[in-house]
Amino acid sequence: MALGGAEIANRWSAGDAAPQRPDGDASADATSTEGIDPDNLFPADEYTAAHAEYGKRLYKMERIAVQENLFIETLTTLDLYRQRFVGKTVEIRGFVYREEGMGTDRFAVGRFAMNCCSADSMPYGLLTEWPEASRLHPDQWVRVSGKLTTADFNGDEVLLLQAETVEEIEAPESPYVYPNAGFDEDFAG
Repeated sequence: MALGGAEIANRWSAGDAAPQRPDGDASADATSTEGIDPDNLFPADEYTAAHAEYGKRLYKMERIAVQENLFIETLTTLDLYRQRFVGKTVEIRGFVYREEGMGTDRFAVGRFAMNCCSADSMPYGLLTEWPEASRLHPDQWVRVSGKLTTADFNGDEVLLLQAETVEEIEAPESPYVYPNAGFDEDFAG
């Protein structure tokens, strides 16, 4: 499951320089946007400019709902600027996915991210913590809402959604999500 920044850096096209993770200064409280200029919180280079602009929009939201058409881009933006989003409420829909080492109170809620064809698709989502996680079955579809924080997973700092509500939902027609072809154009300053 692509959960952390190392995996995101590896997603960039061959020949492109991988984006540098922005400064992890956690001094800004993500739960309050009053009096804070988002332009100062989302530094960017040529590879992360669209994510920085999108991050500014997400930062102003009281609740971030991960939409299917921006699933990959939303999770990538949250991860690139993870310290800015700690404490924010996020709602995500996907299937339950588990890996060794997650423990009984953790699972990932994700979708299959596809760049070219189903052979290259891989689970992509958010590590989630919920006291009743052991009740969930692999591949069960859920809607999860909770607060973002960070945690260590296999030696890497990753985003962690501390679930407040977990609701079983029907599976969509397709479990796949795709890169949004217009993302750079729509969000580049």
